[in-house]
Amino acid sequence: MRFFSVVSVAACLASSVVALPTQDNAVVARSADPEAVAEALSQSAELSARGLTLVNGGNPSKAVNCPMTPAYAAQAYTAGQIKAAYLAGAQLNADGKQIGANNYPHPYRSNQQLPNGCGTSTQEFVIMRGNTIYDGGSVATEPDRVLYEVKADKKQVKVKYCAVIRHVAVGFDQCD
Repeated sequence: MRFFSVVSVAACLASSVVALPTQDNAVVARSADPEAVAEALSQSAELSARGLTLVNGGNPSKAVNCPMTPAYAAQAYTAGQIKAAYLAGAQLNADGKQIGANNYPHPYRSNQQLPNGCGTSTQEFVIMRGNTIYDGGSVATEPDRVLYEVKADKKQVKVKYCAVIRHVAVGFDQCD
């Protein structure tokens, strides 16, 4: 089996079953369980081939609810959905890649205070409603973002979950 990039994995996630490579070149089939997707992404064969390890330094501890706005219905995300989204973004960071017209993931550029001690290396990535991973398409109907901190050295890419936020008329609201 050949290695898949995150972009090709994410593009395939719309299918009901997808093979995801892990660090030891095993395969995880995508199911409705976002934990399996997140685990496969965190053990990326592409990172391993470059001598890097993705180290997850902090997972979401609970589900979050994004508030209803005039433009969008309220939305709940499980901890597994959040983990899958931010690890997909983190892998793109580790690979030096961005996707979509808005170049996700990208630095979080708001002046709003961040939770969990996240700071200047915080990244923003689209979190999709349902059990899909953002693949670079339009975000016009996707108001929610996952924030995570990324710190890299020669051997590790360390990531830590910060928050889920929602676009509102001016700025963002934190989902709780």
